Amino acid sequence: MIYDSYSDQDIPIQVIIESLNIIIGSGTMTIAGQNIDSSTHKEFNFYNCNNDLQGDLNGLAQLLSKGGHKEEAKELESMAEDLEQAEQCKSKEEVKKKGIANKLKRLAEDLGNEDSKLHKTVKGIKHGISIAQDIAKGYNDIAQWAGLPQVPKPFLKK
Repeated sequence: MIYDSYSDQDIPIQVIIESLNIIIGSGTMTIAGQNIDSSTHKEFNFYNCNNDLQGDLNGLAQLLSKGGHKEEAKELESMAEDLEQAEQCKSKEEVKKKGIANKLKRLAEDLGNEDSKLHKTVKGIKHGISIAQDIAKGYNDIAQWAGLPQVPKPFLKK
């Protein structure tokens, strides 16, 4: 929270970050499209990545649900809900502490394991593999930020 003397209220820092479109990366910061540091390090915006990943998870869950795979759909919906809660976390350590990062890791492993029920089910859904690859890419973005192992690039879209 940051105290705003103009409104005489405490404002969550996340509201300020989102309203100014602040992106903080390794050695760089972009505010409203303006680079503050000319560093060449890759930028990472957890909130945009997280929202994209939630959309992919919910999209695949809808396809699975329509195909009669309610159990698998619930698993993906649950992960999307966990990621929504992660938006309230103030640091990557808090995301790790709540177990969200590890749950996402297990889901990515399941999607990549050809022997898992989830993989077999997703493979049978039209565009399922493509969406799973999008999920794996989103996982990799968050995994890199959180210091988790990543899905090998050959398994992702080109």
